[in-house]
Amino acid sequence: MANRAEYLLTIEEGSYDPKRLYSREVLDTWASMGSLVVNRGTALYNAGSLVRIDCKGPLRDRMVYVLETYQVDNSRRKFIEWDTVTSDNVDGLYAAQDGVMLPYFMTLKSKWMSDFDPTPGFLPFSDEDVQVDNGDVIIDDGELELILVDIGFPFVTFQDVEFSKAEIQRVCIKPAMQRFFTFFPIVDEQPGYEIGAVGSEFLVEFPPNAYACVPYYTTPGGAMAMNGAGNPFTFYNEQLMSGGRGMGFGAGGLGKGVRYTGKMNPGFVGLEQRSAWLDKLAVQQGYLNYFRREKYKRKKIDGKLYAYGFTTIGGNLNFKWLKNSNDWDDIPFELLEPVARPMAKSAVLQQFGMLRQLVKADIAGQLDATVLTNQRKEYEENLKPILNSAGVYGSMAIGRGGG
Repeated sequence: MANRAEYLLTIEEGSYDPKRLYSREVLDTWASMGSLVVNRGTALYNAGSLVRIDCKGPLRDRMVYVLETYQVDNSRRKFIEWDTVTSDNVDGLYAAQDGVMLPYFMTLKSKWMSDFDPTPGFLPFSDEDVQVDNGDVIIDDGELELILVDIGFPFVTFQDVEFSKAEIQRVCIKPAMQRFFTFFPIVDEQPGYEIGAVGSEFLVEFPPNAYACVPYYTTPGGAMAMNGAGNPFTFYNEQLMSGGRGMGFGAGGLGKGVRYTGKMNPGFVGLEQRSAWLDKLAVQQGYLNYFRREKYKRKKIDGKLYAYGFTTIGGNLNFKWLKNSNDWDDIPFELLEPVARPMAKSAVLQQFGMLRQLVKADIAGQLDATVLTNQRKEYEENLKPILNSAGVYGSMAIGRGGG
């Protein structure tokens, strides 16, 4: 799977005309995206945009792809003086201003010409495998900078560190989010999926982002099952409920009064008989639980994940789906500071610490990588008791498997 920047470089390399100084496909892409033109007064550059530079410098009328959103704030990010911007001397791809690389922009060789005639109906990035490279996660820039504080942000920027923003999100933030949702999954309950007979099997497709589930059966209650349809347990339930609400302890929905079981004396409600009746029900449920067996396993069929299993009892099939997410906002607020951010910081420190340990420590100006690895150990020690107490699987262990 290629991102849009790689796609543009590929199509330009294959169709660049040195005489006309452009690739028709690149200019067609620019025209179909709105023919955006930027200059020294532009304050916002959105990631994924292909723009034409309006300036008098070396990049005049050149096509530039915006790798990451750049917004002027008059403190850290200034207006870009495009007249002084050139292509980076290293690989000729990234823009550089006064010798300082701008990692937000990738310059292309294609240059806009006044005689260019766009192709009608051209569809940009029509290949379904092409996408904007966001590192496979969605996270706010401010939140990302909070996580990267331990490696020098906001004093340093993405142009000062070894990984790009997308690479940091892919190799650090994404694994940390997967680790978080392993211990604190999004639980999506799906009750009353279907009614199964005793000893029946089931095969249910996993919903999007689900990685595990807890299936369980319940005895249908009331006169109506799921979707309002009747079920074979209706008569039994009606007898059990004695025609009123609350197992006959209170008045029914139709105004039934207090029951005097087998007695003519007003004021006698037969509590002793009801207590024995409830004890009998408890014993019956105990037998049901003792002999109850439920098992399931994940099965992959034609590239899709399914829950396949069986039960020794009948009833409504229910699921608790355990889900992952690639959106940082799906993390509960109360778990951000104690769990999620430390996990992400630990992943960042591990990657940068290991990378910097590969560089000889006796080089002048080289940062001590042990500072990063020691800080990571501290985060992990603080996380250990929290993760050990996160008994999500224990709290959902309602399935009863055979020996």
